[in-house]
Formats: sequence, C-alpha cells, structure tokens
Amino acid sequence: MVALTATRRQLRCSLTAYKLLEHLAANIRVAALALRMSQNPFDTIESAHEYLRMLGSMLEEVQATTPGEFEVVEGVNADDRARREQALRLVLYKLDQLRHHVAAGSRILNDLRTLRRLLLGERYCVQASPLPES
Repeated sequence: MVALTATRRQLRCSLTAYKLLEHLAANIRVAALALRMSQNPFDTIESAHEYLRMLGSMLEEVQATTPGEFEVVEGVNADDRARREQALRLVLYKLDQLRHHVAAGSRILNDLRTLRRLLLGERYCVQASPLPES
C-alpha cells in the first residue's frame, strides 16, 4: 500500500511538471498562430514588441500557477526525490530566465521605437513656454 501511494505521488508530481510545460507550449503555440495569421508579424517594431509582450504575460501566468502545484514526493528513495526536486527547480529557474530575457528584449524594442520616432520626426518636442514673471 505504501509503494502504491508513493507511486501515485510520484506520478502526480511528474504530471504536474508535464502540465506546466504543456501549458507553456500551448500558450506559445497560440501566440505563434496569432502572429502567423497576420501577413508580416515582424515587419514592424510594434508587432515584434506586441509578440514579446504576449510571451511575457504568458510566462508570468505560468509562473504564477507554478508554486502551488509542486509538492515534494514522499515515499520514494532520496536520490530520486532529490533529482526530481532539482529538475523542478531548474524548470522554474529557466522560466524565470526566459521571462527576464523577454522583458529585456521588450525594453530594447521600446527604445528602438522611441529612437525611430525621434529620427523620423514622428515625435514632436513641445517647447515649454516661459513662466510668467510675478
């Protein structure tokens, strides 16, 4: 009975990790499909920025659901448990790393958009009017 309970917990932990990765993959597939439907998804800085924004929000959503889903597998040998915990921590770390890289890319695209507007005269500077003397 103890072995059966341990096997169920082990299976539940494996399924949770699989569900997390499957959820992320499904969200990325949806974003990719939405971009493919448009004619030139990376034709402009704005469309690339929108893609990174969608990807970043999906990563945040996955990370928000992750902490409550993982539980320590009990009843299995210590080596297997340690290896699984390490693998789950690595998944969380890599997701966090990807989220930071996506955020950095989004900021870079925002800077490029601002510079393009400046160079092409799309952004007009408003001159400050002199303050009235009192």
